[in-house]
Amino acid sequence: MNRRFQILWPFPRRGGGWGRRHIRVQGDMAKRAWWTPLAYPFQPLTLYDFTNPNDAADAKRTDERDLDGWRISDDGVIGGYSKSMASFVPGGKYNQQQEDGTTKTTITSTESGSEISDHVEDDDEDEDNEADQEENEYDDDDPNLHLPSTERIPLALPHLRWEGHVDTAIGLESKFDRAGFAALRSPEFPYGGVGLLGGYDALEVVCRSDARVYTVNLTVESMIPNDVYQGHIVTNQPASLPEEQQQPLSSQQWNTLYLPFIEFGSGRRRLENKIRLESIGFTLMDGKNGPFQFDVARIRAVNFWEGCVWEGPETLKRRKFR
Repeated sequence: MNRRFQILWPFPRRGGGWGRRHIRVQGDMAKRAWWTPLAYPFQPLTLYDFTNPNDAADAKRTDERDLDGWRISDDGVIGGYSKSMASFVPGGKYNQQQEDGTTKTTITSTESGSEISDHVEDDDEDEDNEADQEENEYDDDDPNLHLPSTERIPLALPHLRWEGHVDTAIGLESKFDRAGFAALRSPEFPYGGVGLLGGYDALEVVCRSDARVYTVNLTVESMIPNDVYQGHIVTNQPASLPEEQQQPLSSQQWNTLYLPFIEFGSGRRRLENKIRLESIGFTLMDGKNGPFQFDVARIRAVNFWEGCVWEGPETLKRRKFR
């Protein structure tokens, strides 16, 4: 862990900071360890969620090269030509049809990420309201329409957008024989990271992307400095589609991906779930030139139970009445 991390002010005035992150995650983990019955797995542990005002505040620090924000790097540091940037994208408005025939409009605050709900009658009083609703409604074939409101993932979810251009050309002054990469790294969990206590099976990532192959990096506490285990993800539309048929990323659905910890590796070593997680990162180094874009909205540690994510005892009830 970077020693400079420890001298950062833990509670910045504008929110976020390693102190608040440490208290939240360690507190949630302690609750699960103490109050979860032995017969049940742990409920999901939220690591980063940009609907949380403090996580959103950390995401906004990316452009400032703040050690307590999300950090980016690319092969420009070794004389390459790849470029990347990351920015926080606040949430917007989306509509949800209610059983009583009204439309529930949920607005995600651009500053805090909190949700505010209002009810609008179907018989809108003016055309402006109708046009505004049509613009923000889900598509008819959106699977979210058939999910309970507590499980919805809105298109307007606040998120961190990482984008740029990868160039595999080797710089004239570079001392390396390879180039073409970009990387994104989360703020660190201090004091040795988050101890998962062997209580979780997988990493859940809510994201959307351009179908390129991204590497997920888990930095864990170890006797080996910067001990990193890696897994891979591919999302959304097939890469084989012609460029003119590719949909804009902003119009695509969010993907909820599950990456079993056992599938992460470092050389011949496999990751165990009894780890202390220090940070999470993403790398693009697929050997292809061109632009890229990757949105991430939430990262959690989760458990599976009979093929679904264990959210608590209510998971049993949902499966019982299906």
